[in-house]
Amino acid sequence: MVATTRLLGPAGYGRLAIFFMLLEMISHLLGWPNLGLVRFGREELGRDDRLSESFWARLALFGLSLAAVALVLYLLRMPLAGYLRLACPTYLLLLGFAAVNELIFLLRGVYQTTGAFGAFAAVTFSVRALNVVLIVLLFVLIGFPANTTRVLYAQTASIVVVAIGAALFLPWRRLRPVALRLAAVGRMASYSWPVILTGLSALVVNWIDLAVIKQFRSAEEVGWYAVSYQAVTVLITLQVAFVNGFLPLIVSLAVERRSGTLILYLDELLPQAAWLIGGGCLLLAACAEAIPLALGGPYRPSVVPCQVLMAGVGFCALGALQAVLLKATDRVRATFLVTAVLAALNVLLDLALVPRFGNRGAAAATTIAFALSGLLYFPIVNAISELRGEAPRRRYGALFGLLLPLVMAGALPRLERPWARLALLAALLAAWLASARGLGVFKRETLDRARDIRMPGWFERALRGFYGVVGR
Repeated sequence: MVATTRLLGPAGYGRLAIFFMLLEMISHLLGWPNLGLVRFGREELGRDDRLSESFWARLALFGLSLAAVALVLYLLRMPLAGYLRLACPTYLLLLGFAAVNELIFLLRGVYQTTGAFGAFAAVTFSVRALNVVLIVLLFVLIGFPANTTRVLYAQTASIVVVAIGAALFLPWRRLRPVALRLAAVGRMASYSWPVILTGLSALVVNWIDLAVIKQFRSAEEVGWYAVSYQAVTVLITLQVAFVNGFLPLIVSLAVERRSGTLILYLDELLPQAAWLIGGGCLLLAACAEAIPLALGGPYRPSVVPCQVLMAGVGFCALGALQAVLLKATDRVRATFLVTAVLAALNVLLDLALVPRFGNRGAAAATTIAFALSGLLYFPIVNAISELRGEAPRRRYGALFGLLLPLVMAGALPRLERPWARLALLAALLAAWLASARGLGVFKRETLDRARDIRMPGWFERALRGFYGVVGR
């Protein structure tokens, strides 16, 4: 992000952001069966020690979706060209980028389902790392003139290389023989189709801010907010990767009907995760003050919106930790309900706040929508009989962990000087630490009670170190 923002400037980076807005829309239309691959692939893996039936069903749905998307993009090629104004056939670039990108997600789904989290992480990291290497090599070291189209070409080349590498190292033994069964395709489609609606609602949430800013404000403001949201998107990507890492485990626990462990997850781990997320939001908001140092003075207006959005990320992460249970218990449609409410709130609040307050209004709209929609997961999860536990209402106490980030989001826009914002954040971090220790939020015995939850060794060591410092 640092390289592209400096190379393209606010206006050029804003155009790049709009391209990725359209790309995400296409990606949801191509990637909707990925959840079904994990759901049925994990079941098939436990039963037959392979996932050929699930893999080839997923590949068939990918091919059908790609053909439909290609037709729509061809029919819309003229409006797309006029909207983005790129120096290339826009619909072909969108189609090619989306196809390769979603193929990578499909291959990552295989690694995720088989528990090859090292390969899963390597593919995720390689996408960003190779992208940075190519951009720096071509436009900084070699000195090719940079524009939005050339940057997109470089990014397309990087994901093609990653897709080839990911395909070469697939566990092909478990994907044979080719087993394309219409029943498996139908079952996966029936389970996964609500993901299309959920994804499109999420698309509205992720990009409506930029669309409304583009309509009511300047191109520079689109670029400023794109930087703010891109910084937050990196965190959301890490959150998604973390949740995806746990999804196969949660699916296995649900399939094996180990409701006691799932209730422990809700009653003990979720509140502690909320407090941990809240502290992380405060710390990362302080780091956002470095945006002008990293990207240059023109991006100073990106700082406060980014900080306000951090509070929204906290509620987004807390919701994702509950949504994974809905997916594992075959209640995918409930996640669409929450996301649809979130999208509607975001649109209404953007239209009310952006024309008057610009970027800060957009950040406030997204954060308010995340906070309100995050509340919806609690009654939905608590209504599932096997997850109720003894005191489901006590789970609402997890929201106290995100109270200080909400205070931060309301106070920081009133402070124009960086030192004043940093002083407030330092005070809030001190209050967070004192509250967490005083209330005994982080209980060391929780790790012993959660020993049935398999996790990477480095992550378990980090958790034990953290609990050793702040736990009781």
